[in-house]
Amino acid sequence: TAYVEAAAGRRVATAQGVLWIVSYALYMLYTIPQVVYELLPAAVPVPGWLQPVLTIAIAVAVGGGALLPLRWAVSAASLLALAQVLVVLALVFFALAQPVAHGATPRASPGPAALATAQISLFYVCSSLPLFLGSEVRGAPRRVAGGLVAGFVVAATVIVIATFAFTRAGIDGDDALTGAALATRVGPAWLALAVAVGVAVSTTVIVFVEFLA
Repeated sequence: TAYVEAAAGRRVATAQGVLWIVSYALYMLYTIPQVVYELLPAAVPVPGWLQPVLTIAIAVAVGGGALLPLRWAVSAASLLALAQVLVVLALVFFALAQPVAHGATPRASPGPAALATAQISLFYVCSSLPLFLGSEVRGAPRRVAGGLVAGFVVAATVIVIATFAFTRAGIDGDDALTGAALATRVGPAWLALAVAVGVAVSTTVIVFVEFLA
């Protein structure tokens, strides 16, 4: 909003701020129920009566977490992000330890390929969130710029490495193979649980980080 105000005036900046709040509210209303009703049940059984309670509890936790001292909030998000990287690397390790599946080729049909590309594009949208913390970071803007570059390199590297695990498992254009499903094929039971829980946690952390921004 400050960027827009500097470029186009307060009135346009206010409109941009209102649109951001509305879009975030819609995002939160969709994503938290997705975690409770879709992502968590893939990992652990969630009784029907508990799902509305969890939906409200996660929303309250996200809002409450954003009110913590900034250092605590960012540290918690960073630790959870590191845990996600370790889970992905564990999945890649077990997948690469398996023999190559027959006919394992990186083919993709237009529909699933377009959907996957659109989903990966969220990575670039979310990577701009540290810019909202510029004034709170000691040594900004150099440190913020360096953090953006480092975070991009780490996340992009993990994504690229992970594609080898899926290719090795013999995916094709019509195979909706998720990380949890791949973990079930190639690793012990705890790995599939860790991946499924990790997806739910990482999705919630994104909601939290966007709220913090």
